[in-house]
Amino acid sequence: MSLAAPQHEPDPLYSAGFDASEHEYQSMSRHNRRVPTAFYDRFTRDACAFADKYAGGKIISVLEGGYSDRALASGTFAHLVGMTGVQGPVNDWWSLDNLQKVPYIPMYSEPRH
Repeated sequence: MSLAAPQHEPDPLYSAGFDASEHEYQSMSRHNRRVPTAFYDRFTRDACAFADKYAGGKIISVLEGGYSDRALASGTFAHLVGMTGVQGPVNDWWSLDNLQKVPYIPMYSEPRH
């Protein structure tokens, strides 16, 4: 029986909150930050590169935070683009003009009868 610690790759945990998003309500933005949505794409790509190098490509991703539909939609979309590694001119995908085209879907609605 060996008492040596098992050697295994780390499991990087990536937690992204969107309350600092440029699309967040001013009243809900902590510390008055306006993080561009492209940051979430770039940071996710960097986290995936780290996971590829040090964890065999494995990464645990948790999305949390954000209050406005635009902050959540744009941040989540940028995160997914970063995870998939889509290349090309993606920054305009989550522009305000494009976000205004996304239909509003209430998070809470009356039950259907």
